[in-house]
Amino acid sequence: MPAISKIRLTNIIFENGAKRFNDEIFAFDGYNGVILLENGGGKTVFIQTVLQAILPHINLGERRIRDTLSLEGGASHVAIEWILNDRPRRYALTAVTLFLTPEGLKSLRYVYDYSSGDDHSIENIPFVKKNQVGDTRPASRQETQEYYQYMQNNKLNAHTFDTMKDFHQYIEENFHIVPSEWKSIAHINGAEGDVEKFFEGCKTTSQLVDQLLIPTVEEALIGNGTKDFVEIFERQREHFKKHRELRGRIEECKNIEQKISHYVTTYSKLHEVEEGMFNKKSEAKSIYNFLKEEQEKTKNETAHIEELKDLLLKEIHELNRKEASYELAILEKELKEAKDDYEIIKFEYTEIEDRQKTKEKDLQNLEIAELKASIKQNEEMLNMLKKQLEELDEDQDIIDLKDRLEENSSLLKGYFEAEKEKLEKQEKFLESQRDRYEEELQNTYIKIDNLQTKKQDLIEERAGYKGEIRVINSNMQSIMKEILDNPINETVEGEYPKWRERIERIERSKITCKDHLNELERRKKLLSTEILNIQGKIQELIKDTAVKGKDLELINQEHNKVLAIVKELRLEWHYLDLIYLKQQSIIQYIEERLEKTRNEKESLLEQERLSYRLLDFYGDNEYFSGEPVLEEWLESWKNQFHLLETGTRYIEKAAVDLNKSVE
Repeated sequence: MPAISKIRLTNIIFENGAKRFNDEIFAFDGYNGVILLENGGGKTVFIQTVLQAILPHINLGERRIRDTLSLEGGASHVAIEWILNDRPRRYALTAVTLFLTPEGLKSLRYVYDYSSGDDHSIENIPFVKKNQVGDTRPASRQETQEYYQYMQNNKLNAHTFDTMKDFHQYIEENFHIVPSEWKSIAHINGAEGDVEKFFEGCKTTSQLVDQLLIPTVEEALIGNGTKDFVEIFERQREHFKKHRELRGRIEECKNIEQKISHYVTTYSKLHEVEEGMFNKKSEAKSIYNFLKEEQEKTKNETAHIEELKDLLLKEIHELNRKEASYELAILEKELKEAKDDYEIIKFEYTEIEDRQKTKEKDLQNLEIAELKASIKQNEEMLNMLKKQLEELDEDQDIIDLKDRLEENSSLLKGYFEAEKEKLEKQEKFLESQRDRYEEELQNTYIKIDNLQTKKQDLIEERAGYKGEIRVINSNMQSIMKEILDNPINETVEGEYPKWRERIERIERSKITCKDHLNELERRKKLLSTEILNIQGKIQELIKDTAVKGKDLELINQEHNKVLAIVKELRLEWHYLDLIYLKQQSIIQYIEERLEKTRNEKESLLEQERLSYRLLDFYGDNEYFSGEPVLEEWLESWKNQFHLLETGTRYIEKAAVDLNKSVE
């Protein structure tokens, strides 16, 4: 069995309000403890009250808990904190709230297990509330029930129970708190001083078995054992004795009982409807809070996605700017290559042109030199030949020389013809080459013109791009200042992989959020349908409540009439607001009054019978006599006697004759 850590008692009022525990916590921390109370200080009350957290509604001997505690002023709260495990610390909490209803004593049963430092430990249970002034007051049954219901809806290890059986079964299976063992403690502490007397009567094993073990076994077998049987038998015997009296009382109280029964039934139905409406309201409130939280989460996620969207738009704008910059760089590169090609072609053209001019000049010089040399040579040869001819004319060998001269002239002519033909061919070749170069030069001029036009277009386009580049650079600087935390030490290129990774995460998150939004939309539709159904049920409950309210108003009117009559019966009942607070004592008082009235009635009837009997005896008699039938006897005896009179008649006649009074 777990050890007790703490006990908390709140609004425990006893001895007609003379003594109480407002809100006290007794700390044991698993150790044995001693609580010092004065004689009559409520030791038995304390034990019986603490037992309520384990055995709700348990009686201690002949003491009933509803008679022990004053529950008319509000609910009483009892809670025990148990140590389930020492390392690490694990606690269990059993709490019971006792309150009165028209049906009698009722209770709320609540359990919760938690670790050390939990926000809902035994100290933090809202058994007390603060009012507007700042003072504390005990929590009502409805406030405590709302807290228990809130914990059950929001904590998996918090539970409430509708029946004692479920409560006992749960604490025994989960906390190893055995109710039967605590019933033995209640049995031992049955009355004042019973502990000592009990163990004085259990000095031997057989006595202990008879006093404790056998009653426990009997209780486990047949409920509360022989004690309940004896109590039932005694009650039935008393009922048999009072059967005749009760028959008369039942007849007299039949109408009152029917009205009270109808009132109780109606109030029970109203209470059930109110409980159902309260549960539906709690459920609807939970659904509303859940939808509100989900809406807030969705709103925050949507705002976050919008921010990410803005960042993505900025990044897309940056990528477009980079793409434009890249295209501009490519165009600048092409322009530079075109300029380089133009310079190369221009250089080749100039070189070819210079070579052509040089070759033409060399060709002309060569031709001129050759012609001059040939002319000079021919002239020299001609002069020499002339001179030789002159000499030969004088020489015998002149004929031979002439022949040789003619032969040489033929040879020279052939050589000159061959050289001339060669030079003509070379001239044609150079002319054709010159034409080709001129054609290439013309094509080069055309290319140069095209390149000049393209260059001008590129220059104009570059001027436009430069303006755009300046704008883009300005925007880039602004964007860099906006998107970079430290633009001096950070660069877009360095942050770009991080941004890409973040974009991928955002895309995944966006997909997840979209799926989550779809799921929320689906759940919202389902919850909307459920809310409509709940609202319909609430409307039905409101209608039923209105009908029951009218019935309750009529019942309250009848109740107030009966209450007014009851208040007139005894002075101490003038403070009552409900008959049910003192229902048993009122019924007992009315029964006693009825019995007393019946006795008085019987006595008066007996006196009435005696009076009527005397009237029957003396009604026709003129004079009183000790024996009523004496007058009848005188009438019947007059014929038998000469003079026969009663003493009263004789005294009256004598008084008249003597002229004296009868006295």
